[in-house]
Amino acid sequence: MTWKLATALLLSCLCIACGGDFYNLRKSEVHYYRIDTASISDSEVSTLINPYQKELEAEMGKTIGYCKGGLEKEQPEGSLGNWAADAILAQAELYLDRKMDFAVVNNGGLRIPNISEGDISLGKMYELMPFDNLLVAMELPGSVVIQLAEHIAANAGWPISEAMQITVSPEGVEVSLNGEPIDPKGQYSMVISDYLANGGDKCEFFKELPQIPTNKLFREALIERVQACTAAGESVESSVEGRVKIVQ
Repeated sequence: MTWKLATALLLSCLCIACGGDFYNLRKSEVHYYRIDTASISDSEVSTLINPYQKELEAEMGKTIGYCKGGLEKEQPEGSLGNWAADAILAQAELYLDRKMDFAVVNNGGLRIPNISEGDISLGKMYELMPFDNLLVAMELPGSVVIQLAEHIAANAGWPISEAMQITVSPEGVEVSLNGEPIDPKGQYSMVISDYLANGGDKCEFFKELPQIPTNKLFREALIERVQACTAAGESVESSVEGRVKIVQ
């Protein structure tokens, strides 16, 4: 184990020691220390961080829910992406105390190929969403929703929430919400990561639009959704429903 890795693990463990919801660090103080790598051995570093590493592993190994049937990341549509999009939509509505129209997740934002049937650990949610992206809401005109649908189609399909449907055919891209075609002049509300809202993954068409903060991490929303299902006596599950269709 290198001293850099040891230092990273130690800092992670210190987050746990802050108490409360350790995955949402609310206050930090920064101090700088010089580490003389020539005067410290790997074995000494291992001895130093070993207690904290065990604490971190125990925390990440905690079971927070149960997955029924397994979830798969696929394109143009997969059960893992469907669950994630539905999860952030439901949580954002709770955070903001309002109804939202739909949610979108970029396919590359989900970093593991599947969640197997069985217990879901806290660490698994960190594997799924390792980035500290924030969850935000946006109000956008129908013309931008159509532009987003075309972008999703050009990228072989991204996860979208249940009420939305995108159909890609030789004739073009069609997008609807609750069975009704998107009105280019209408207004719609969306839940998304701040990474995409700020123009990431070539979503430059969002950059000039205002954001509504939820003050929650994307990952935190997923964790809380799993916990909510567990509290209600429900399993985490989803299926492929034809939300994104490719017609040849």
